[in-house]
Amino acid sequence: MGICVSVVAEGMEEESPIEERTDGKPLADFITSVWLYEDLEKLRSWGLPPWAVQLLRKVDSSAYGEDDEPEPDVWQDPKMLAAALRTLAAWRVALRGNRSLTAQLDDHHFETDEFYEAQIWGLEDAVAICEWATKNGKRVKLMAW
Repeated sequence: MGICVSVVAEGMEEESPIEERTDGKPLADFITSVWLYEDLEKLRSWGLPPWAVQLLRKVDSSAYGEDDEPEPDVWQDPKMLAAALRTLAAWRVALRGNRSLTAQLDDHHFETDEFYEAQIWGLEDAVAICEWATKNGKRVKLMAW
């Protein structure tokens, strides 16, 4: 089993406030491309603004070990995270068909139509959770599990 990533609204850690269309794996594959990618300058040159990269790298990965504590600043403003996710979605659309760029990311999943659709759904669902959180006065976090 691989990594999964979801947007979690404060107080809704056990259930999503929306019906999500994916299991968190497609979103994880895309988020980890930003989260784990070492070359920040290259990410910026590909069109991801520094503020979006910074927000998308704030991931609570405490579910991976019993002793791991979540970083104190993983909770985010839902409007800002939604903006970062929308930027990421626009970037994902631009990646489609750009074989030289996807080769640099070293991820074969980027080229399949099914995975592209699942990634877009995952990003749209993540934004919808942020919108729900904004309306309900809640913070959000990216949660890896």
